[in-house]
Amino acid sequence: MGSQVLRENVWQGVKLTFERGLAEHERESYTVTLKENDAYTLPTSARQIRVLWGDAWISYRRGDFVAHQGETMDFNPGEGIAIITGLGKKRIGLEVYL
Repeated sequence: MGSQVLRENVWQGVKLTFERGLAEHERESYTVTLKENDAYTLPTSARQIRVLWGDAWISYRRGDFVAHQGETMDFNPGEGIAIITGLGKKRIGLEVYL
């Protein structure tokens, strides 16, 4: 009987995940470190970035944006290319969520 309850609880968790979608912390992510003169082209599958340290200059969809440490920026997957550099040619760290 214990395994039946466990299977039901696991199934409920899977069902809720599909109904609600994944929370930000449950999405697949990776980190990127950019040196002073680096530029990073964000994959078109990316949904969001979070600046871990430094200040990021982001060129996306004919606009330029600045995101500071701790801030996030959302993207529409498949809609344009984003290029990211450190503001003032300084090092930055990013977390990229797919």
